[in-house]
Amino acid sequence: MDIYKKQKVFFKNAYKTGEHGWPTTEPTKDIVAYIKIAKKSIADKSNVTALDVGCGEGRHSIVLARDGFKVNAIDLEPLAIKFAKGYATKAKVLNKIKFSTGNALNLHFPNRYFDIVVDCGCFHHILKKDWGRYFKNILTVLKDDGYFITTIFSTEFKHTDDEKPRKNKWLTHRGHYDRFFTKNDIKATFGEYFHILKIKKEQGKNSKVFFHVLLRKI
Repeated sequence: MDIYKKQKVFFKNAYKTGEHGWPTTEPTKDIVAYIKIAKKSIADKSNVTALDVGCGEGRHSIVLARDGFKVNAIDLEPLAIKFAKGYATKAKVLNKIKFSTGNALNLHFPNRYFDIVVDCGCFHHILKKDWGRYFKNILTVLKDDGYFITTIFSTEFKHTDDEKPRKNKWLTHRGHYDRFFTKNDIKATFGEYFHILKIKKEQGKNSKVFFHVLLRKI
């Protein structure tokens, strides 16, 4: 079984049991701030569009919808989409969000359609050999000068406090692939395609360290 098939099993079980460790409804404050920064520079605010890649239970999809965006939100896991629709219904924004199962490596949206693409925790589960395909998909659907907002693992990230130091910047953990980044890695990886506007490191709970990045399409 290849790693993507294993990941599908991992995420299915994670959403089924709720034992995963990532936020379900609470949005990341830096992502919310980046969305507001991006929206300020969009000329036509009457018809703003956003794509939430790897939307999970829709915590940032709901933020985008409340902020006036027409939102498409995708996730590989159907159960995540089911939960997301439930939370969006409670938030009274379901009519502003189109949830569907989907893959970041195979997007089916019009060219240059979205003002903003948000990826909060998807990219760091994609194998390096597939990065080119990932960026091609994102850049195709993102408008010229559009914004890309992402959250990725720092090399300081640990799954547990007693986790041993890693020799590599990647590993397979509990049936899924994780990739870890330094600031220089972010510049090297994303700088070919985007202007890097902001990089902020978050020290989360229990050695969970992330980078939140705001970028604009070159």
